Amino acid sequence: LDKKLADGMKIPRWTPRSSRCVFVGLSAKHASTVPLVLNLDTGAITPQFYVVFDDWFSTVASDPSNLPDFGSTEWNDLFGESTYLYPIDD
Repeated sequence: LDKKLADGMKIPRWTPRSSRCVFVGLSAKHASTVPLVLNLDTGAITPQFYVVFDDWFSTVASDPSNLPDFGSTEWNDLFGESTYLYPIDD
C-alpha cells in the first residue's frame, strides 16, 4: 500500500496504489499467516498483512529453446480464448 494512502492522504488518480514484491517466507514474529516480502524498489524485507498472491505468475524464458509448448492444452486453457494471440513463426 502506498505510504500516503496508509497515512490517510489521497494520491493522484492513476498512481499505483500498491507494489509488486517477492515472497521470501513466513514471519516468525507475527501470526503464522503473515508473509515476509522483499520490496524490489527498496531492497527491504518486511512483514505485510494485506497481500494478494498471484498463483499464475511464471518467469519468461530468454532462450528460444526454453519457451513453453504453445500447442499444449494448458497454454490453450490459459490463452486460447484471448484476443491477444501469440504469432507462431513457421
